[in-house]
Amino acid sequence: ISYKSPVPPLYSSAAALSSDFLLFFLLFFFFIVSGFSTFLSIEPVWIGGFFSPSHPLLKGRGRRKGGRERQRERERENERENERERETRENERETKTRERKRENEKRERKRERERNEKEKGKLWLVSQSTL
Repeated sequence: ISYKSPVPPLYSSAAALSSDFLLFFLLFFFFIVSGFSTFLSIEPVWIGGFFSPSHPLLKGRGRRKGGRERQRERERENERENERERETRENERETKTRERKRENEKRERKRERERNEKEKGKLWLVSQSTL
């Protein structure tokens, strides 16, 4: 029984497959060895990007820009947060001093009232004794 697939094979034979691979490998090797030649100006970019593990510094270049921006943004946010905290501390300090002043004034008025009442009491006693 012979079965015929409706899908044609990718390569006609194993020999063709291996020769294609060999050709690809040789081209790839040539591009890698040629390095940063003027043969293809884009070559190092796509070869390095797709086929070879890049150096960590090269890899991080794009990320680092974004990372720097994020770092700056974090620093700005921290500064804003610190500023907010400082302002709230100042406000709390001011409210505390205002409250303290108010309490002191209240205490002072109370003392004054008591003094005045004592004076009135003394005056009343004096007026009673002269009668």
